[in-house]
Amino acid sequence: MINIKNTLIILLCAVVACSAFTGLKHPVYVSVIDLTYSAKEKTIQITARMFANDLESALRKQTHYPVDVLNPKSQAVLDTLLFNYIKKHFVVTVNANPTTLVYVGSEEGEKGTMWVYIELQKIPEPKTIKVKSTLLYDFQSQQINIIHTNVNGNYMSKKLINPKSESVFTY
Repeated sequence: MINIKNTLIILLCAVVACSAFTGLKHPVYVSVIDLTYSAKEKTIQITARMFANDLESALRKQTHYPVDVLNPKSQAVLDTLLFNYIKKHFVVTVNANPTTLVYVGSEEGEKGTMWVYIELQKIPEPKTIKVKSTLLYDFQSQQINIIHTNVNGNYMSKKLINPKSESVFTY
């Protein structure tokens, strides 16, 4: 009787543990944003990597439009939706001057991620870069945005945990 009772307890624990994890798409909500200054081109090239399903949910919430970022019906519509979302949730100031984001494109990354490419043009060598990012904050209260910057080989990284949305990099 004890063996059956122990077996049932173990089986019940296994079922509860498995069912607790089946509904999770991923347990951590992180995006990674790289900003790299090119002295030759006088640009800052920006790559934002986000989980595709999180990005879709945020876009749907903002636009009320059925979005499939990995298999879009129209790439032009997806590009417009992505750029409008990025402009609303991502701002960069260089040397205390506002910048204008230029959308370059997007592509599917590895393991269900989406890569979005942005550029800042006609940028003098940065002494300070201020980043304000609320990317995916409207989707997930546990969102973390990791920001990496590279100016002339000097790397810095900072972590923004929702609700914190701003960070300054000084070179």
